Amino acid sequence: TGTWVAHLHAGDTYLPVALERMRPELAAADADVLCGWILKEEDGAEVLCRCDPMRLPLDMTVNHPASFTRHALLDRLGGFDVGLRNAMDYDFFLRAYQAGARFRVVPEALTRVAGGGQSEWSLWKTLRETHEVRRRHLRAGFGRSPLWLAALYAKGSVRIGLQRAGPRAFVAWHRRRFSYPRKG
Repeated sequence: TGTWVAHLHAGDTYLPVALERMRPELAAADADVLCGWILKEEDGAEVLCRCDPMRLPLDMTVNHPASFTRHALLDRLGGFDVGLRNAMDYDFFLRAYQAGARFRVVPEALTRVAGGGQSEWSLWKTLRETHEVRRRHLRAGFGRSPLWLAALYAKGSVRIGLQRAGPRAFVAWHRRRFSYPRKG
């Protein structure tokens, strides 16, 4: 019923000062979506994940647990497609981007996210779903290409392999080198 909708999911928590910090941002916002950074638990360490809404045509680059969307935009776009188990948030934000919604990044961590969620333990299913979302909403561009899907899968598989092998220095290097927006 409010002006803004928060996208906090099960297992995610706002950092202690996040809502107080966001109060003036939300009151003065000249945007339709405000998106912040998250701290994500990965293998016993917290990783800072930044966001870049301008890259949505290529990948999910908005941290949904640290995002606030105008209720009117959510209504106008028809909300989330709950038929998408792993990519309903990506689908919504990509549709918002395609519809000309104004995104603004709040450059600080707002939310702590637990690792091991649905989209992580089913990498291939998640990537196939996000690829289908891009094919559904983008008329052209490399994001629709099967080569892009293969590249995302290769990158994700290397990251998962490094995480399982345990060399944190290599995982950190991989994040800094190949993640966009930059992590760490």
